[in-house]
Amino acid sequence: MERAIHSSTDHHLIKLIPRLQVRFGLWLRNTRTRHQLAQLGERELADAGIDRCQRESELSKPFWR
Repeated sequence: MERAIHSSTDHHLIKLIPRLQVRFGLWLRNTRTRHQLAQLGERELADAGIDRCQRESELSKPFWR
């Protein structure tokens, strides 16, 4: 009986690991791109079509969103 429980748990963990890797990758990307956005000057923001309000809105989001 214990073998069946262990096997089921292993199966769930194996399925969970790739999903966690994707999630952590998205969080890291959010952090990096928001840091880059914070470094942009007025001219660069204008070139990208981003106004101050949009920038502040994006920068105020937590890394997981």
